[in-house]
Amino acid sequence: MNHEHHHIGAVATRLADRLPHSVMISVAGAVAQNGHLEPAAARQSILQCVPTPAFRDATANFLDHWQSHAPGVGAEAVAVALVTAARSEHDHRHEELVEIVWTGPEPAETRFRQTEQAILEVLNTATKRLTVVSYAVPGPTHSCGTDRRRQPWRQHPADRRDTKPDRGPRRIRLPTGPG
Repeated sequence: MNHEHHHIGAVATRLADRLPHSVMISVAGAVAQNGHLEPAAARQSILQCVPTPAFRDATANFLDHWQSHAPGVGAEAVAVALVTAARSEHDHRHEELVEIVWTGPEPAETRFRQTEQAILEVLNTATKRLTVVSYAVPGPTHSCGTDRRRQPWRQHPADRRDTKPDRGPRRIRLPTGPG
């Protein structure tokens, strides 16, 4: 394995980050089928399987990198790099889970969990890393332009409860369980 193989792997990984899994698999198949053709003809045939202009541009950039930086890498090796990168990115995307939690007033027809229940479940099921982002709007906000609390991101000096300068984000230690 040489430098060209590493380069193709890196560029295939960047392409997999931009294209859906199914498109990556189609591109890999087209590379395997048409990669033996003269470069311009191969490029045209491969790009015909790509459905959108943005995906075609990204794929064209990949093909250009292949021809200019790794011309010694064969079509089969490039196709394998594309399939491998697609599978890796597909698995990575499916590891992530986002759950929406509504903590506002309860709508009449829909039932949402209470904030405390949702937070406890997230804390108890986190296995590797947990990032919590929260916000609060201090005081009431009114539609009239004269209320100094209209823009909660600007704290009025009279509203300050302490005189210590802001030290940025604060870390808190959460209990890790019973005991």
